[in-house]
Amino acid sequence: MQVLEVGNNVVLLRFLPDNRRLVLVTADDERKVTFQVMSLSGGERVQLYVPDAELDAWWYHAWYGNAIEVHPNGESCYVAWGGRLYCFRTADGESLPTPRELPANQVILAPDGTRLVVGFRTHGASPEISGLAADTSGGSILWRKTPAKEFSQVAGFLPDGERFVTIEEVVRIRSFATGDQLAIGRTKPVGSQQPRVSRDGRYLAAMGYGSMYFWDLTTLEKPRKISGSSNFGDFRSFAFHPGGKTVAVIHGGPTLIKLYELETLKCIQKWNWKLGPLQSVAFSPDGTLGAAGSNDGRVVVWDVDA
Repeated sequence: MQVLEVGNNVVLLRFLPDNRRLVLVTADDERKVTFQVMSLSGGERVQLYVPDAELDAWWYHAWYGNAIEVHPNGESCYVAWGGRLYCFRTADGESLPTPRELPANQVILAPDGTRLVVGFRTHGASPEISGLAADTSGGSILWRKTPAKEFSQVAGFLPDGERFVTIEEVVRIRSFATGDQLAIGRTKPVGSQQPRVSRDGRYLAAMGYGSMYFWDLTTLEKPRKISGSSNFGDFRSFAFHPGGKTVAVIHGGPTLIKLYELETLKCIQKWNWKLGPLQSVAFSPDGTLGAAGSNDGRVVVWDVDA
């Protein structure tokens, strides 16, 4: 186990493909947000400059949507925050071009890194989703669409990169080529914070009001759930293990991470790191490491046997 001092509340974290660096989103006491890439070996940091970023932009406008995506080659990452899409080189933080006219506070990236979908939602305005071809020019906009007014988030791509998932008044699977609907669920989500699609494309998960929900994307039937307390906020963060069999969830205690088997939703392991309250969790792409960030400004990294 390794504990790294970061200094501020760790709101989000993602591993880079080299399994040795993390993209961190931190917030200070005034809810001002900073973005950085941190090395696990020495703690060195590269700043990613997003001007005037505030935490409220993530929860109030983006409704805890996907704000960070890392390119599969690890050389760049995308940030959607405060109504704009950014791209940075991870080695030195250099800003790379993106379409400035495109509103964005959510982003998902295809597994091969060639396609992007950005989402935008805010109070008092119509939501929008857009498809982009990711390239060195900054991304060519292929289409822009207005989803259902109940649109919450773009959740993730399926493994073929041809389809992606949105959470609206129901869960929808859409075509990347056109943005049009291909399949539709029948169950209205009860809250849908920080949605993610598993690497194998079978599951969509999202945190709701007092429970966490799991949709089988092959059927789109009524989701299964892990029940928590009746109080909003019992579930803080989760991460699918890349092996496709388990999911780590922060809930049930401020310093506790539970590992659930996806097939049964039974808890099979617990980690209690005695720091926190914990706010974010991630697995490395090779599945050998876990990392969790706390609101006391620390990140714990551990070896995973899963």
